[in-house]
Amino acid sequence: MILITGMHRSGTSCISGLFEKCGLSLGTSHPIHQDKNPTNPKGHFENLQMLAINEGILKHAGGCWYNPPPENNIRAIGPKVSRFIQAFSQSFNGDIAKDPRTCLTINVWEHYCPSMEKIVFCLRHPLAVAKSLNTRDGIPMEAGLALWFHYITRFFSGANKTPVYIVEYDNLMNNFEFEFSNLLDAMNIPVSREEMLKRTEGFYEQSLNHASYDDVFLAAIPPRIRDTYLAIKKRTFSALCPAA
Repeated sequence: MILITGMHRSGTSCISGLFEKCGLSLGTSHPIHQDKNPTNPKGHFENLQMLAINEGILKHAGGCWYNPPPENNIRAIGPKVSRFIQAFSQSFNGDIAKDPRTCLTINVWEHYCPSMEKIVFCLRHPLAVAKSLNTRDGIPMEAGLALWFHYITRFFSGANKTPVYIVEYDNLMNNFEFEFSNLLDAMNIPVSREEMLKRTEGFYEQSLNHASYDDVFLAAIPPRIRDTYLAIKKRTFSALCPAA
């Protein structure tokens, strides 16, 4: 199983849809949230069983997706939900499963989901995420930036066993072919650039990225958020393969 995660509003739905277009399955063992709406016009591609498990963990740990509970609380819940994650691992019959909330619960999933072999982490500019959360949910910009920082630091402190591949959502707009084909190549998914472009034609549209910021705006955000973003960006394909 390939887990697709990242902070909310960071392109996890888009990347999941692109993978499906390239032949990876969302599975038939659990219901999939495919409804389209103005904020996700292509669909959500979200595994509802994974979502329910994650929401249960967050609730019983004393929080929710927009008010993350303490990390120790989540770890303490792990043994109580282990049977649900193990059952999911055994019954899931797809290739990809997506839920942004897994950023917060990743340590529990790594411990109890042996079928999780790879993780795709979707990175998006923190200001773009905060703006999108403000538009969709009315979350103030400062709170959205803090939430971005919380998800990102929780994920990278908790994901210790599984290979992580970082895709830069903002770079899809600048160079879609480069970003997504490098992701497929790095993960050894046997789809050529030509075939990828053919299969995904018409799915990704630049207009879907409603809130776009470049790095010149980073001076306007708190240093710890800026530095975290830049550190992770050094692990993206545009940094590792600049001449490609």
